[in-house]
Amino acid sequence: MATRHDTSNLERRGHTFYWRARVPTRFGKVPRQARLSFSLRLSDHHKAAYMARRLNTLLADLTVRPTAAMTTKDQLDQLFRAEIERMTAHLDDIAFAVRRSGGVDDVREMEADIEVGWAYRLIQLFGTTRALSFEADCPGRSMLLRHGIPEPHVATIAETFRAEQAEGRSPVFDRAVREQMADVGLTDTLANRERAKMELYRAKADALLNVAERWPMIDRKQNALVATTLPEEERASLVFTADSADEAGSDDTTAETYVRDQHEPELSVAEDEEKSALPVEPTSDDEVAEAVPPTVPPIETRTAERPEPEAAPAGRVLHLEAFEASYEALARNNRDNWTPATASDVRMLVRMFRDILEENGVSHSGEIGQQHVAALRQHLNLIPTRYGQSSRLRIMKPAALRAFAAHEIARAERRGEAPPKVGLSAATIRKHLGNLDTFLNHVRASGYAVADWSLKSLRPRKPKAGAIRLAQEKPSPDQVRPIFDLPIFMGCRDATNRHVPGDAVFHGGVYYLPMLFAYLGARRNEFAGLETSDVLDTQHGPAIHIRANVHRSIKNAQSDRLLPVPPELMRLGFLDYVETIRKMGYRQLFPELFSPLLKTNDPGDRFYKDFIPIVKASPHFSSDLWKRSIHALRHGFSDTMKQAGVDTAIISDIAGRLGESETALRYTNVAGLPLIKEQLEKYPVITGHLEARPMRLLPWVENKELPPWAGKKPGDRFRK
Repeated sequence: MATRHDTSNLERRGHTFYWRARVPTRFGKVPRQARLSFSLRLSDHHKAAYMARRLNTLLADLTVRPTAAMTTKDQLDQLFRAEIERMTAHLDDIAFAVRRSGGVDDVREMEADIEVGWAYRLIQLFGTTRALSFEADCPGRSMLLRHGIPEPHVATIAETFRAEQAEGRSPVFDRAVREQMADVGLTDTLANRERAKMELYRAKADALLNVAERWPMIDRKQNALVATTLPEEERASLVFTADSADEAGSDDTTAETYVRDQHEPELSVAEDEEKSALPVEPTSDDEVAEAVPPTVPPIETRTAERPEPEAAPAGRVLHLEAFEASYEALARNNRDNWTPATASDVRMLVRMFRDILEENGVSHSGEIGQQHVAALRQHLNLIPTRYGQSSRLRIMKPAALRAFAAHEIARAERRGEAPPKVGLSAATIRKHLGNLDTFLNHVRASGYAVADWSLKSLRPRKPKAGAIRLAQEKPSPDQVRPIFDLPIFMGCRDATNRHVPGDAVFHGGVYYLPMLFAYLGARRNEFAGLETSDVLDTQHGPAIHIRANVHRSIKNAQSDRLLPVPPELMRLGFLDYVETIRKMGYRQLFPELFSPLLKTNDPGDRFYKDFIPIVKASPHFSSDLWKRSIHALRHGFSDTMKQAGVDTAIISDIAGRLGESETALRYTNVAGLPLIKEQLEKYPVITGHLEARPMRLLPWVENKELPPWAGKKPGDRFRK
């Protein structure tokens, strides 16, 4: 049976607390006597009571808004479920800070929360456009002093107020607020948007000023600032020496000041006047950042302007200028495990993190704190999505890169254009944070001092399996078939104009690889990086052995496999092509995808750059080409085989994926060539309209010359 508690609408069933509230009659579209009932997934009474009070407040806010009569039960369910998720994440963050920060009893941590919390409170009350001077006659200053904030801390709060106020006026922040309003169906008006911002700042202020639960080990009678959070009766008789602006919380003080008899900073009257029209209350910076983060350069950590408590154990420290050398050591340790692309990604991440640390005044590994990991996470939300494709943007410092993104958004808004994409994808952020974790573990394992860090609540969640299935393009044979109507296959003008119809057909990677992808569903680099020795004669017919070679590795052990050469490729001269290339002395099966001038070749990437522009030049695919088009062929192959009744274990063997069952993993070998050939017959022929042409190689392959793109910068090869 449910047990009710003192907090309204809070019930306990077993060991779990629930929030169960009757929907007010003002919600005209909700059936009478309906209730909202949600599990808080908490067994701690104090946390559950805190969350229930927040939900009660939110329900009261919604009730008095003009949109209440039009709000449905489903909208309310969605709204409160999202709010519970946000508050749960917020409480998890608090618990982590208490356990892992290393400063659970350091009063300076509490002081920093109070200062930033009051900065948010002032923005909530005075708005994002009201300038406050914090001079003697300033209402903001008067409010701080009236609530017991000591004079030395006013300057810090003022500086934080101005910085956060500037962020609140930024286009990025406006866009985040508009998206949240759109999610719940609220009209995007200037008044609603400003109220939404105020509600967000109120939530932040509430979270930061709730220091009693977050810092239970700190005595709040240590100084005048932290004493402002005590109940009225406890602080009435306290006397403190004045805090120094630079030595807040220390014993080195000079003057005396008395803590006045004040109310707690719960500005209920002002808050009632500023009630928001937005029924979503983010409780931490991360929730807002997941949409479009409301921060603009520079990203400042909360404790960047005050002495940092000792965060790392004593020992050797790695200075920022030595980060590059440490990365090189890490790369050497993983030379057999990392691809060149992985090594490049890790190097880029290390340089980016070093710049973030430098921006925040960190000089060595011993000064790295959790706030710096969070600063990197926010930076990834604020930079252009495709900044890595621009050599100019890649070399920018973090603040300059964020400023560039904000400027581009503002310019697009002025012109009435669609805003540019800002923020890396969730998958890319997961990769970067994983690389950061690898690097910091390497630094620590090398004997350098690094404080504990956590990626919890920073690393985006992996998409659910069902969502992944829906997100992946799976072109059917009928959708793939038009590719083979392109001039590459039907006849083109010449070797340098293969997108223009003509009579010439050139045999090579651009001709055969699309067929291999369509009929066998392999990964791009697996076929693009083949050697002539990988095409074999077996007792069951011609086959392709996908295995690691000097040109490229393979993804994993199960990727090493033997696949039959599809009959259509044999009809169209693939085996003759292999023999011709082999006799010419080439080791690579598709030599036009390689350049001896490059230190590292990526034949799969080169094929993509040669093939996709030709596909997109076709009227059929100019605006209708599926995303990740080459990889989509792999998904389409697997889906077609499954719909034809092929066992999923055999599909996995053909595709080089690890099986799922104990039988597939332990007790059986991969499917043999005869079985695979039999199953592949179920994939329909989509190249039957192509005629077999006499063997004709690309001129630079036939003459053993460099391909036209060799020696050029990326992007230059299309320029005439």
